[in-house]
Amino acid sequence: MDRDQLSAAGLYFLSKLARIPAVPYYEQAVAAYIQAACADAGLKTRSDRYGNVLATRPGSEDGASGIAFVAHMDHPGFEALRVEDEGLVGRGLGGLPPQAFQSGTRVQLITRSGDRLAGMVVGRVGPRSEQSVLLETDRDAVGELPCAAVLDLPGYDLDPESRLIRMRAADDLAGCASVMAVLAASLDRASPGPVHGLFTRAEEVGLIGARLAAEDGLLPPDTVVVSVETSSTLPGAEIGGGPVIRTGDRMTTFDHRPEEDLLAAGD
Repeated sequence: MDRDQLSAAGLYFLSKLARIPAVPYYEQAVAAYIQAACADAGLKTRSDRYGNVLATRPGSEDGASGIAFVAHMDHPGFEALRVEDEGLVGRGLGGLPPQAFQSGTRVQLITRSGDRLAGMVVGRVGPRSEQSVLLETDRDAVGELPCAAVLDLPGYDLDPESRLIRMRAADDLAGCASVMAVLAASLDRASPGPVHGLFTRAEEVGLIGARLAAEDGLLPPDTVVVSVETSSTLPGAEIGGGPVIRTGDRMTTFDHRPEEDLLAAGD
């Protein structure tokens, strides 16, 4: 698979993923698509007891250490919790912008049966929490609660001329699509160790899925882990300039050995 084919595969997967709502704790439909698509491509797939998805292209040598590309399946949204006298009460999950809590913001409620209902943020709910909101919708059609609600924005729109993608949330569905494309490409190239794709849940509310996967030892302990994230533009990390390899945070650098491998691969 050459560069153009890899890009086409990533965009294809992204176009599918972007249209599936995925609020933290409500990623089941995204997980089902990823697992099915990876299995169809010829990868070994499984879901752990927490709903994280692991796809693997086995290595050619038993016991050889491998590499895992990790991305999360959720993006910020709302959760409709209960009906009270004043209306349908929900809460924000993840890093929603302040504008999302303003009265008049349109949302789509995703019922337990998968139906989408039009809704609107009426306003914040007093002292309970600044993340709590009132949602206006057809309450009789909502059915069983709780359920997810996403911002009523385009799922996926690619401008053919500018190649600019507009979508409800790129973080981290673009990461998931990139990992899926890399896994598909890895099927054409043998390596001693396995190549894994780990797709985790509830990252936006505190790395829940990733932490549980780590505690359970879902990946072999000698696996090199590369976190694939989709972030906003920053000085030195402008859109269109290519992938950014992050070598650490404000506390420490990451392991220098996989950093060297990634930097060499980028040259």
